[in-house]
Amino acid sequence: MTALALPRLGGVPRRYVIPTEAAWVRALLLSLLDADAVAPEDFAGRPQTMGALLKNVLRRHWLEITRGERIFRWNLGASHERRSWVHSDPGATWLTIAPPVSEDDPWPCPKYAIGPAFERLEAVTEGLGQTVLAVFYEALRYLPNTLTPQDALWQAQFVYWHGWESEAEMVEEMMAEEGKTAEQIGRDLNVFRRADFFAHMPEWAVTPRRVLRDAQVRRAARRDAFAHQVVAAVDVIWRTVCKSGQFADCTCRDSESDSVAWIAWFRWSEDDAAGRILDDWVNETMQGESIDAATAVCCAPGETNAAEWLQRMRNTARLARAMEPLVDLVGLPIGDTPRFRVQVRA
Repeated sequence: MTALALPRLGGVPRRYVIPTEAAWVRALLLSLLDADAVAPEDFAGRPQTMGALLKNVLRRHWLEITRGERIFRWNLGASHERRSWVHSDPGATWLTIAPPVSEDDPWPCPKYAIGPAFERLEAVTEGLGQTVLAVFYEALRYLPNTLTPQDALWQAQFVYWHGWESEAEMVEEMMAEEGKTAEQIGRDLNVFRRADFFAHMPEWAVTPRRVLRDAQVRRAARRDAFAHQVVAAVDVIWRTVCKSGQFADCTCRDSESDSVAWIAWFRWSEDDAAGRILDDWVNETMQGESIDAATAVCCAPGETNAAEWLQRMRNTARLARAMEPLVDLVGLPIGDTPRFRVQVRA
């Protein structure tokens, strides 16, 4: 019997294909290996695929990065998706940060009411609450996307006032374009007003400035125990910013989309309009380009280096931990804080 005459065996496929990992997984693993970011312990359990090995590598880094955090808990994701027109290379990889998923909460991130504490500081010395809030906002810019009264006002401008700073400016524009009177437009529109936004907070809650010099802040801190604790916490944050080195890019600029995820939500109070504004803004935003992540960085060739980004995230996480004592002092918790995880998906 010749080979050509061999009988065909039942149940055996006519063609056998050896499965291969996605190109982006291989490319990301190789870049991490070249940067000495893969360790022997990543092979524990003998991962059977490159995807499993990549998950081990990223999980180890992420656990090291986030160890000791209590408040700013976040998930790391790695994926291959077309998130923008610019970064549409089939070999592009995206690293994302998002809050943990919750079936019971559409905004599953830590939530705090900060208004009472900052108004208390303002009562100690005029300008103290505003000065501390300005530093707090500046530090938050180094972290993945958070939601503050600043962001809530910007959302209101986008959703309710056609991008203007108030409904009055929007009405003037409509009067010029449509030839209607202010009274006619007022009857036609049941518009959310700027006065409604600031009904429960001062205007400096949105645009705080450092109105006090350092010596004035120190003098105020000596007169009040709470102010003393807050100023000491701010000192730790400022030293961390100055001495930590370079921070990771935690924006969503690469994705060219509006983020609809936050690692923390700082409301002025539970009576403010931020909840209503957020719902309306997300409904508008999700009709266009949006991304369900607080950070999205492209790791395509010539873009962000994944190993370098992970290294810089250590500095970012160090700042997040340094900010937690201040959040403990000025934030009234709303709801529970979920846990974090690492996800790798094709």
